Amino acid sequence: MARRIPEDLIDRVRQSVDIIDVIGEYVHLRRVGRSYVGLCPFHSERTPSFTVSREKQVYHCFGCQAGGTVIHFLMAIDGIAFQEAVRKLAARSGIPVPDVQEDEEESGYAEKRRDALRAYELAAKWYQHLLLNTVYGRPGRTYLEKRHISTTTAHDFQLGLAPASRDSLMAFLERRGLDPVLLMEIGLGATGEHGRYDRFRNRLMFPIWDGQGRVVAFGGRVLGRGEPKYLNSPETPLFHKGRHLYPWHKARSALRKTRRAFLLEGYMDVVAMHQAGFTAAVASLGTALTEEQASMLKHNVDEVIVVYDGDDAGRRAAVRAGLLLQRVGVTAKAVRLPPGMDPDDLLREKGPEAMKRVLEQETMSLTAFRLADLRDRRALSNVEDRVSFLQEALNVLADEESAVEAETHLQSLASEFHISLEALRHDLDEARQRQTLTRDKHGNKWNTNIDPTTGPQMNHYPPHVAAERQMLTSMLLDPGAARQVEEVVADEFCVESHAVLAAHLYRYYGDGGTADPTAFLETVDDPAVRSVVTSLIMEHERRRDQGRAGWSLEDCFATWRMARYEDALRQVRESFDEAARAGRFEEMYRLQEQMKSLREEIDALKNHQGVFSQSRMEGGIR
Repeated sequence: MARRIPEDLIDRVRQSVDIIDVIGEYVHLRRVGRSYVGLCPFHSERTPSFTVSREKQVYHCFGCQAGGTVIHFLMAIDGIAFQEAVRKLAARSGIPVPDVQEDEEESGYAEKRRDALRAYELAAKWYQHLLLNTVYGRPGRTYLEKRHISTTTAHDFQLGLAPASRDSLMAFLERRGLDPVLLMEIGLGATGEHGRYDRFRNRLMFPIWDGQGRVVAFGGRVLGRGEPKYLNSPETPLFHKGRHLYPWHKARSALRKTRRAFLLEGYMDVVAMHQAGFTAAVASLGTALTEEQASMLKHNVDEVIVVYDGDDAGRRAAVRAGLLLQRVGVTAKAVRLPPGMDPDDLLREKGPEAMKRVLEQETMSLTAFRLADLRDRRALSNVEDRVSFLQEALNVLADEESAVEAETHLQSLASEFHISLEALRHDLDEARQRQTLTRDKHGNKWNTNIDPTTGPQMNHYPPHVAAERQMLTSMLLDPGAARQVEEVVADEFCVESHAVLAAHLYRYYGDGGTADPTAFLETVDDPAVRSVVTSLIMEHERRRDQGRAGWSLEDCFATWRMARYEDALRQVRESFDEAARAGRFEEMYRLQEQMKSLREEIDALKNHQGVFSQSRMEGGIR
């Protein structure tokens, strides 16, 4: 039988941390009433719908319905198993956790994952040793000296060297007990016509870390001649290139402190920027910025300054990245570096002060950057060129949400090209209409947010659904309420998800559980059930902030009964109509008596004091 982490130890670990502090390292939170809100890290949104309760130690997103405890958050955000999340929190609080085994179903996966992480950790140490301490690393050290990268920086970034030999790394890792098949699966080795070989050979190595600072992949720059110039690890269970930024775990503190990021293209650019003191610099692993990477930035900063290469390709890539950042709701700016230079060139040739001046003087709004780039690519020597430039410039301005900035650029264009403002405004309005039609046609998937201070529109529930939600809320907070609901309602809830949650609560209290929603959540594996629980808790918190009382259980039972009677009345009425069409008079008489009895029950419930009073409808579950 596999041994688990003891429940009392899990409780101790959970109670040793504050969910606000933990989630606050990933999401920028601000206080609203009793709760804290921020942009959800699990889906793209422009207005915060992600809510965290310090009192209940749970989180819930009203947009994507993610919810749970601090342990569930770490499992979701870091992609780790339950026991690994508990261990991470325990280490944070200095609580020792004994070695335990996972369930058989997950033990094989967990062991393979641990071996993969160990392989990458050992590989990084081996590569670094070769670079800094052996004759094999001399070409790499020479290259770093030419790039003005110090030994201290090389240590800090764990830079290394992959030798030119065929399978030295594979042999090294096998001697340490790692399976060669696994090494090939995770991208450290490969096989070909002549047998196995190391994936990375004769390259300066850049470890790529996950959010916890664990090496999960490599980027390698060839030393001397060879293709490709840069080679990354392949996609593996540990590494998805479009979901990582380099070096995220090193930059995150500076990002959150300054609320600003410098987005670069290459590994060496980032290393040079950090060495020069610009520690909020990150890179998109040598590929085009992805939606996931843009969302990572959005959840940690308010502004991203794109600092790509100064050539035409770099400027086009900067525009694409900036537009993506704007679509996810982050302010995007861009820097015009001198033609042909990248950030590493500028730092190496002119120093950190020159970079500081460029960032201060050459940073411009994305719209201004796009217009400047557009101008550089147009000769403007004849009427056709000027008209074409103006048409494209208006398409750029149509993307600009700031009326002031758009108007400023319009006035500048009108003055330069001797065209009336009215004509430019007319054509700008047409460009905006075309873009609006295009957006409507393709849809907008970005703004999926819901205001957590009022809740989603679907939270304005029908009375019987609201009554069931209040019953469940009462059950979460009071075992006595759970017993009452079990006696009256049992499993006959109108909403299936409510019935499922109620069954969990009956079992939880039956096993001796206490009225602790957070402890109860740790017993629930189903994310859909957890989502219902956390939404109920947040709705309860919101009612308290607004000074509104929930319904009494008596009112809830009356409303629930009425819904059942009304549903039964509809069914009997349908049967009566069918009997009337068939001329079954005796059946009609019997059904008529049933309808009379049901109407009397409904009338009695309607007269129940407070069930349908206006104050209840306005002040109850919303």
